[in-house]
Amino acid sequence: MLVEYQSKNERHGFSGIALLNNRNNYYKLTLGLNYSHKVYQSKTALINLGMSLNYTKQKISTQWLSTEPEGSFNLHDIGSNIGLHIEYKNLEGGFSLFSYSLLASNNDFQKSDYSFTFSLKYKHKLNEKWELIPYTIVVSDFAHARILTTVKAIYNNKFIFGFAGYIQDGFAIPVGITLKQFHVGYAFVFTTSRLNIGM
Repeated sequence: MLVEYQSKNERHGFSGIALLNNRNNYYKLTLGLNYSHKVYQSKTALINLGMSLNYTKQKISTQWLSTEPEGSFNLHDIGSNIGLHIEYKNLEGGFSLFSYSLLASNNDFQKSDYSFTFSLKYKHKLNEKWELIPYTIVVSDFAHARILTTVKAIYNNKFIFGFAGYIQDGFAIPVGITLKQFHVGYAFVFTTSRLNIGM
């Protein structure tokens, strides 16, 4: 589930909270604070520079890590992101650098790393009520890559329906609603990889 508030100023920030639960009662809680600055705007183009800070806490099964004895522990993730977002007519593209640090509550391991994100989106107006938005996101550290492909439909600028899929990983069916400056959404996630044991 995602709850988000977004201001409408030219220099604006928004914060969001997300809570994910799976069938094994393991959870993932994310808190985020984001800020973007409008660098350039014309009738057909827009350039934004943005940054974000995120904190994630999740309960992980030791079965997912193939460790003994069986049980669970809390995993803390602190991440920061800086990126550039460009819009031109119906096309949107972006590039960002993301760095994060992981720390297990049982102090078994720590990890810090970074990744690059590339995104491409196209907005297609079907009629006065419906808008179709396909987009692709690629996350990579230049050694491995993860690709997310999504198709989102928006009705009356308020109701959101969609389908999202990670290659060789899983897929999700998100739904949502926009109420003025608030965005509320929920996604049904179906994991096809072995990570569904404890994530």
